[in-house]
Amino acid sequence: MATTPALEVRDLQESFGGVPVLRWVSPSPFPGQVTGLAGENGAGKSALMKMATGQLRQDGGAVLIDAEVVSHPDPLQEAGRCGCSSGTSAISGPDGL
Repeated sequence: MATTPALEVRDLQESFGGVPVLRWVSPSPFPGQVTGLAGENGAGKSALMKMATGQLRQDGGAVLIDAEVVSHPDPLQEAGRCGCSSGTSAISGPDGL
């Protein structure tokens, strides 16, 4: 197993309108590892994934790919290079609910 995470997130912080959504978040999946992220609406899941894949700039912290801080003009391309991506799912009830 690899000793360096494919994607490392260090102490990410983000606020929207002065309301903190992420404070000191640091997940670090390793190559070949599938990582899930779950939480209530408004918990910061989408913000975390957007920051990790370069779609949103964080207020603080760092995103590293292959142990290097991502400062490339196109961080989304860099995330794809290491095989990192995000997807969403929606669970719906029976019709009419």
